[in-house]
Amino acid sequence: MRGPVHVRPVLGAFAMTITLVIGAAACSGGDGKGGTGGKRGATASPTSGGAALGVRSLLSTKDARVELRSLERVAGKAVVARFRMLNDRPEGFNTINTEYAGNTEFGNPVPGLSGDSMSGISLLDGRNLRRYYPLHRSDQKCLCSPFSGGLDLDAKSGIDLFAVFPNPPKGVDRMDVLFPNAVPFLDVAIKDTASGSVQIGGETVDLAGVTPAKPVVVPVTSTVESRTQVEGDDGENLSVRLSADVLFALNKADLNAAAQDILRQVAGRIDRSPGTTVKVDGHTDNSGDDSINGPLSERRAEAVRAQLSKLVTKSGVTYQVKGHGSADPVESNETDEGRRKNRRVTITFQRPPEPAAAGAPAAAGEMEKNPRTVIGRAAVSPTRPPRVVEGDWLTKGEAVVHSLTRDSAGNATMVWSVRNDTPGSTYNPRNGLTLEPDAKRPGGVDGVRVAFDERVSRALYTSTGTLSPDYGENDQPKENGETLVSWGIFRIPADVKTVTVQIPGFQHVTNVPVG
Repeated sequence: MRGPVHVRPVLGAFAMTITLVIGAAACSGGDGKGGTGGKRGATASPTSGGAALGVRSLLSTKDARVELRSLERVAGKAVVARFRMLNDRPEGFNTINTEYAGNTEFGNPVPGLSGDSMSGISLLDGRNLRRYYPLHRSDQKCLCSPFSGGLDLDAKSGIDLFAVFPNPPKGVDRMDVLFPNAVPFLDVAIKDTASGSVQIGGETVDLAGVTPAKPVVVPVTSTVESRTQVEGDDGENLSVRLSADVLFALNKADLNAAAQDILRQVAGRIDRSPGTTVKVDGHTDNSGDDSINGPLSERRAEAVRAQLSKLVTKSGVTYQVKGHGSADPVESNETDEGRRKNRRVTITFQRPPEPAAAGAPAAAGEMEKNPRTVIGRAAVSPTRPPRVVEGDWLTKGEAVVHSLTRDSAGNATMVWSVRNDTPGSTYNPRNGLTLEPDAKRPGGVDGVRVAFDERVSRALYTSTGTLSPDYGENDQPKENGETLVSWGIFRIPADVKTVTVQIPGFQHVTNVPVG
């Protein structure tokens, strides 16, 4: 299994003492199918009542699946998610880890959040761009189903699981549920309930006397990029990164005619922002001397500020201007394209209010009705290998898009697979999904792009990398004929009906419909 994923949390308003008994879920039990008897094993338990809200096969095997049984807000204090894990295989199967403990690297208040563990289950508030992880007690134990080490399910058996989350803000009544090694459950309605209980270590625990550690709620960023600008939205601030090549002549700090229209659009968004502080940061590439680059970047930032101050109509706006020279690159300066992206002016201000719902909730059960549906495919590109690959790239292979489903927050979950068809070859298909060799989360899907209207959207991400599956033991090199399924969540405007999917190392997948 993978090691822990480290998260830099947003803390504060969510800290609380739970003064209620929270929603029921059995952690173990038997139905006559037998058990392993080891401390890592688990026998089947009675299925929770009622129909499942959704079913997902695990990405590592089609013979094991997870059901989402319920998502409940208990007395307006916390949210409880209940699952049932089922193993249809004729032999036992290691499905998920318990939480990792004792790792406080990066200053995490909760040690060892892991992408393939119970403490790695999360809820996504796509409208406010926040990811919620399970609550922990003051002793750092996860308020989720406990078991020792990994969860080994017996053949043809199942087990009920639960996790308790911070309560989202008022008005958030639907969330996406992200379960390790499975495609997300989209637009799950939160049901209000008054009380309940949880089983921890075989005992019914009344959480009235439990004081949780500070919750972990992390910002999620969406990025949409065009030739002239990159827009980043983290749910709190909007960052508009403008290409200096579009705004200025070479080595000059005088705005050109094209800059006027671009800055007029930005000014309109500042007018709609509830904030009154605007940051303007200038940057250059590493060409030339920093004694020149520093002053040039500051003059360019000041030129943008001066023009914005003329275009912004609301009063009380203050500007913070700074030139950084070449000190903060966003791309490698080793290529022309990287240097172009590093020459920029970034304007940052409080996010304007989001419009009303971008669309209806995603159709329930759409992705599990026929998980092998194909809505687009493309062959491997031997002449365009990915930037992260060891050895020779494939000569034969295929990328297949299975679904692209937009939720009511305007985010679309894409499910795709990549297959190795090169005789005698072995490779890790995730190499083609990562953007950089030193990516914060190697093996993530930050190299995949969705293109539309001369813009591209990258997968939603946090400080630790993209929202994408953690494969655990399935993250192994693939032999000829083997396939790896993956997913990512992308911001796609409501009026976009078809997109082009760009998976590194493969031809582009064109005319992919957005559901």
